[in-house]
Amino acid sequence: MNKILLQCGFLMLFAPVLTGSIFFESRLAILPSAYISVNTVAFLVALACAAVELPRYPKKFLFLLALMTVLISHAVLAAVVLGVDIMGIIKFMNFALIGFTLAFLMHALDRRGCLDWAVKVFVAVLFVLFIGAVFVKLQTGFWFRQNPYFMHGSIVFGRLMAMGLLLNLFIPIVPGKLSWALNACFAFGIVWSLSKGPIVAITACGLLYLLLNRSELFKLRNLVLFAMLLAAVSYYVSTYGLPAQFARVTVLFDILMGSEVTVNTSGSIGIRGNMYGATQGMILESPFLGVGMGNWGANFYDGITPFTYPHNLFLELLSEMGLIAGGFFAVLLLLPLRYHKDPFFYLFLFLFLAQQSSGDVADGRFLFFATCLILFRNLILDRIDLRARAST
Repeated sequence: MNKILLQCGFLMLFAPVLTGSIFFESRLAILPSAYISVNTVAFLVALACAAVELPRYPKKFLFLLALMTVLISHAVLAAVVLGVDIMGIIKFMNFALIGFTLAFLMHALDRRGCLDWAVKVFVAVLFVLFIGAVFVKLQTGFWFRQNPYFMHGSIVFGRLMAMGLLLNLFIPIVPGKLSWALNACFAFGIVWSLSKGPIVAITACGLLYLLLNRSELFKLRNLVLFAMLLAAVSYYVSTYGLPAQFARVTVLFDILMGSEVTVNTSGSIGIRGNMYGATQGMILESPFLGVGMGNWGANFYDGITPFTYPHNLFLELLSEMGLIAGGFFAVLLLLPLRYHKDPFFYLFLFLFLAQQSSGDVADGRFLFFATCLILFRNLILDRIDLRARAST
């Protein structure tokens, strides 16, 4: 019975996971006058299903309690001292609650022998998003990245496609040719998003994997396929050039080679240096409390720009929450780096790298999910875990 409840909760949780909010969303309203929406109800149902399993995981419950105590106490203190924007608090609550609950449910399903089922559901949901994006973009402009990819912007869409690719690669639960077809769709989705952050992060993950698993690098079949692909791409680019839509991506090569950048990157690569420098100043000016949740934008050039976050999760945590509360979360997000043999490690690593140059705290819910999941599997052990390990 508990397994069925966990599966139900896991399915329901995708509503807040994909919308990025556990709070009222007018586009998903059930009772607008009561501020009740589908994602809020789904999260409460998922939370109730997870609660059934909590007695088996006392340390995980204490972990959640400690985490939320730090988050809420800092929010209250900062609200009194700084006058925090309520939307800033909501972002941090979504980041912590969605990420933790998804990780807890997935780990609980793993403990009950349902990890393959959970991964299949995750991959299936991401593939449905890909199909939905194709249909929508065929009508609104297939390569025009400013238009939504079904229900997400280009950066989040690219990130979700990479998550699907990594889950399907490192936890293979789909048979042969179908698995390759899914991988091809997800890989295309990453490039199609035309988002530099996900493309660079997934490339870095691939290179690291080859370095840590050198035997794979020397398989003749892989080398031949790679050489053929490289030759085909090189021939096409040298003969026809690249479409203008890919200018956002090719600018990365200009920067790496030290060439003159031929694309205007203001608001993208160019502005990030200013953001990072200004954020360091904010941390130095208010190291303990930070500038307050949601207040980064008001402190960046006195709020005269449209930017509301620094495009780096760690800088956002430290600048808005201060070195104590923000440092707590920052250290937590670093801990999984030691568990490179965990099958979810490359999922974590991709999200970790992607979050260094794009996305805000709300987008960080995926990274927090991967972080908590790896820590649950490797670090945070309850008595059941210890007894199971002792008996094997």
